[in-house]
Amino acid sequence: MIACIQSTQPTREARLAALAKAATPGPWRADASYPDDVVVWSGDDPRWVANVGNWSRQLPDPPPADTDRLRNAFEADAADAAFIAAADPQVIAAMAAVVGAARALNGQIAATEFRVPILEMAMGRANALRFTQLSVALCDALAAWDALEEAP
Repeated sequence: MIACIQSTQPTREARLAALAKAATPGPWRADASYPDDVVVWSGDDPRWVANVGNWSRQLPDPPPADTDRLRNAFEADAADAAFIAAADPQVIAAMAAVVGAARALNGQIAATEFRVPILEMAMGRANALRFTQLSVALCDALAAWDALEEAP
């Protein structure tokens, strides 16, 4: 039979969808235009969603002459802000929906109890092999998703 074990834990995708629904609407955008601050803004909202940088406030006054260190810190903050902005609520909700659809498809495959010999007769050997490979890939993806540790 082709199907993977269904997760019995509360689904991460349901939690992520709820968090996305409660979050400030997107799209979000990163802004590294300030010399000492990196923030993430939401579409029409004049308030920032996240302050990722603000590293200059943690530096001694006057700041050290190590400009490479300062540039590296700013670039790291800008990269983090770009990632946060890319994962706005619409993106997370869409990802959660894709995982939910994958779970539903896996459930349908499991309920149908496909058997490889029957598939070969109905689809031909090449198509049955491809269906089996896709089912295994689906199981592996869901297992990897379920194995991720959630933040507290």
